[in-house]
Amino acid sequence: MGRMKFVQRRAGRYEFRFPLPDDLAGKPAPPPWPEALAALVNVRTGRFKTEVIRSLQTNDGPTADRRVLAHIAEAHRLVDQARRLLSEGPEAGISADQIAALVRDHEIHLLGTDEVIWDCPGLVVLVRFAWIAVD
Repeated sequence: MGRMKFVQRRAGRYEFRFPLPDDLAGKPAPPPWPEALAALVNVRTGRFKTEVIRSLQTNDGPTADRRVLAHIAEAHRLVDQARRLLSEGPEAGISADQIAALVRDHEIHLLGTDEVIWDCPGLVVLVRFAWIAVD
């Protein structure tokens, strides 16, 4: 039985090789590109790669055929996302979920800082005075 498409044996190991479509390969990637597309973009040139190559971490053919399926699905998802980026441009705003995540991270930072201050014996009186003054 022949190898699955996009599976190639090289130096005794199997790898996933996925050529990017002509409408993406070698084209400039609009900065800033999403971190999710980093696998498709050559950071040095700022252009889309012509091919995505990933090791399948095996030297067994049937195992490589099974592992490549996830890589194929991911490559198609990335190509669709890159095409959307080229046609619609980068996202202009930030979503409500992103705002909520930023607020949560800021609160965690503030509470962590508060705990650090309380752990400093020389600053306990000053911090308590500041809390009383705020109340």
